Amino acid sequence: MYTLEIGERVLVAILYYGLVERLLANYAHTRNIANLLTLASESLVVVLALIRKPAQQVSLRPQDWLVAFGGSFISLLLAPAPVAALGPTWIGWTLQTLALIGQFGAKIFLFRNFGIAPALRGVAQNGPYAIVRHPMYVAYFVGLAGFLYAFPTLWNGALVAVWCGAQVLRMFAEERVLAQSPAYREYLARVRWRVLPGVF
Repeated sequence: MYTLEIGERVLVAILYYGLVERLLANYAHTRNIANLLTLASESLVVVLALIRKPAQQVSLRPQDWLVAFGGSFISLLLAPAPVAALGPTWIGWTLQTLALIGQFGAKIFLFRNFGIAPALRGVAQNGPYAIVRHPMYVAYFVGLAGFLYAFPTLWNGALVAVWCGAQVLRMFAEERVLAQSPAYREYLARVRWRVLPGVF
């Protein structure tokens, strides 16, 4: 389990470095603030991956790891491009800013329970987690929508579509591992919806 955790962190650092280079280069050329908002968002992932608690249980299913890595790292492959936004640029910035606030909120309550592969480190139940079971994914979706609005390319659109599918599979995998905890089973009974109350 220790080797898996170290390998996960190394891969995060490598992909993060590449994303930083792309975003800063595009910002230097275009001064598009969407680059900096995306950088701030992804930097949080790296920090939490480094300070998280050791896992009590980790899924050893290869498909769970594939979905988790896909869901986490696909966004690190997003590419800013010299294309016009879909409309007024403030809309993309607003979406990304709201997403960043939502991610900060979710990560504050998740904090050292944060992980990439499905694992049991603890159960977050307060703040946005009292409303839906996966508020961080909701915030990420809003942020990716804002990035795609700012940089509407086929590449980015395909990545966002694959990301959405991966997150749904990831939710099921995470809940299967977390449900080993009696506290999480109680939480499931209390918070019924994964991302959107009344829908899913």
